[in-house]
Amino acid sequence: AADPTQKVWYKALTGWEKARNLPWREDTEYYIGDQAPPKRKIMLGDVEIDAPILNEPQINTDYFVPMLTREDLHLSCTWDGDSHDLSWLKRGFIHLTEEAAILHATALIKISGGSV
Repeated sequence: AADPTQKVWYKALTGWEKARNLPWREDTEYYIGDQAPPKRKIMLGDVEIDAPILNEPQINTDYFVPMLTREDLHLSCTWDGDSHDLSWLKRGFIHLTEEAAILHATALIKISGGSV
């Protein structure tokens, strides 16, 4: 028998969301559990951050890149699939939240022996 406490989650661009009468698709990742799976994390030195995205987002998706030379430590961008977008994606620098990009930049500065 099915467990009524379990929910079906699907992986959306911004994270895991509850599936509500959505058709099943072969190109979508699903998870069954009572809570959404945890966000993917990475360690940079001794700092744990939300992992950068691995796949191209949809056109016109806002994203953030760690930018060590800026006072605010990040750059806000909108995905259009140009060479800059693809380069930052390939190098693992695209985050969907400003906070994650700032923490990424802070961690890189700390690893290099600098301070914020």
